[in-house]
Amino acid sequence: MIKTGIIGAGYWGPNLIRNFSTIPEVSIKYIADKLPGRRKFAEENFPDIQTVDNADVIFNDNEISLVVIATPVDTHFRLAREALLSGKHIFVEKPFTDSTREAEELLDLATDNSLKIGVGHLFTFHPAIEHIHGFINTTGEFRPYYLISNRANLRPPESKNNVIWDLAVHDFSIINYLFNEFPLSVYAVAHDYSGRGLSDMAVIQLSYPDNKKAVVHVGWHTPNKIRKFELYGAKWSIFFDDMARQKVRIFDEGIDTRIGADKQSSQKFEYRPGVVLEPEIGNAQPLLSECRSFIEHIVNDGTPYRNNGMQGIWAVRMCELSEESAKKGREMYFE
Repeated sequence: MIKTGIIGAGYWGPNLIRNFSTIPEVSIKYIADKLPGRRKFAEENFPDIQTVDNADVIFNDNEISLVVIATPVDTHFRLAREALLSGKHIFVEKPFTDSTREAEELLDLATDNSLKIGVGHLFTFHPAIEHIHGFINTTGEFRPYYLISNRANLRPPESKNNVIWDLAVHDFSIINYLFNEFPLSVYAVAHDYSGRGLSDMAVIQLSYPDNKKAVVHVGWHTPNKIRKFELYGAKWSIFFDDMARQKVRIFDEGIDTRIGADKQSSQKFEYRPGVVLEPEIGNAQPLLSECRSFIEHIVNDGTPYRNNGMQGIWAVRMCELSEESAKKGREMYFE
């Protein structure tokens, strides 16, 4: 049994509590939150779990082997470091930390002490994204060329981080997962239209090996939630829209009667889709799948985990360098 302590009962913490609670190998012993109101919420909704106002209770309990962190990003490093130093595995909500240096230090610390790191990049466990990943890797004739994504919603009321850290981090993890590699360079533009001191719109171009490209748009200017992308490649193009009933549509290269046609011909010239696939996507819950996968990673040592510490580091690195590119107005290269 994996005795677990969860730090943070705010917006996302209760979702993690509910999902980890359903896993037979997990027993949640503590919920820690500094705010009395959030502890009261936890006591009313999870009456069988002890609430505490100090995370040190979790760190100092030798029964605890996993710490789940769902707090503001500027607290992630301190809490994760304390958990690792106390000999506990960690699951940290995205972004992993707010600097690459801190993320790398945590990975080194975990590696040195044979501890596991999971980072909450939820969308890589979305069944539609998993289907697309499977299609790419099992369809030998499909080779990705470029991806264009669009993600938008309203600004979180108390956000201390700009739109890149809030939204683009999702797309970074998805693209790295689908391309199965990390980028070489980034060029970004960003702007603070609202005048609140945080960039609320960004357009980010990423260059990957083999000349693959990705363009990411993120913004905080609509209550109409947008989560979609288009992936173009050899033989096929793939369209994902998380807000649509049919979340994935896959088009082959189509039919074009203009190709090779006699220009003197009286036939109608046209181009249109050929095969259009609308796969049935399962209704697996991404968060539960993510939590289960991480527990399997701990229990069955050696079982790979999709969103490990290195994936978390790269998402942070991409946020940092996107910010730097936007400030300097030029392409930046990953070292």
